[in-house]
Amino acid sequence: MNDDNISQCSSTRRLEWDLFKEFTIETELDEALLTKNPYNIIRSSHSKTNCNLKNVCKLDRHKIHQEKRICKGHTYMDENEEANLSCPVQYKVFRCNRCSCYQLLQNNQQSVDCDDIINDNDLIHPESHVFGIHPKVKLILNDLIEKNLVYLMPTQAHIYLNLTDVSNGEMKGLPMPDRNQVKYYLRAYRNSNNVFSNKVEDVKNLVKGHLFSYELNDETPFFFGFDFDEFKDPILGNGESLSNAFRIGISSKKLINRVPSLLIINLVFHFT
Repeated sequence: MNDDNISQCSSTRRLEWDLFKEFTIETELDEALLTKNPYNIIRSSHSKTNCNLKNVCKLDRHKIHQEKRICKGHTYMDENEEANLSCPVQYKVFRCNRCSCYQLLQNNQQSVDCDDIINDNDLIHPESHVFGIHPKVKLILNDLIEKNLVYLMPTQAHIYLNLTDVSNGEMKGLPMPDRNQVKYYLRAYRNSNNVFSNKVEDVKNLVKGHLFSYELNDETPFFFGFDFDEFKDPILGNGESLSNAFRIGISSKKLINRVPSLLIINLVFHFT
């Protein structure tokens, strides 16, 4: 670990932090926090520190999200009396989406008694604190969203997770998110993937990826009804005036092939 990371890990007590593991995908970090280190809870979280995870240009300074985590420990029975088992291990988590870098650092080791209660069959320790939606639940939601990208409602997603087949299958042993968590996750997913984007540049990129060619199958949609500029980008307009109207059409070979048969019954097609 370089000097920048060491200084970034330091606290007022100058604890010695060791790099436990580095990730390039945030969900893998979350899964490690909930399965490999199953009883840690967030003690503090903020994003006021400049990111030094990678050597970036000073003009591109950005903030990093940090979390300070401690081991929750657990309770056990000692001669018919309930006792608390504490554990000295602490963790720091660094998350930077701009760098695509996620680090987990550790201070001290888990106590022997605390480590002994982990077994290979545990997904989550019974007393662990689940922060947000479990990474494995996110994978289930991602698959559901991709199949119903635009029309999926939070209530529908929550009902799906609670179906008997799902709760006893993919969701078995996983914490069930509440409806608000599902709602905010769907919104974040759609925002990050520009599902409801109204930016002209996003529409241009979509159009360029779906132009007509003879190799298209009958049901693949394609866009038409616009010209191209000198850079081969589609000229779509922005709708601000009649001279700059937004013009775009979409169809498929299958739909076009139906036109001759429909004209026989005197249907009128209006193209704008």
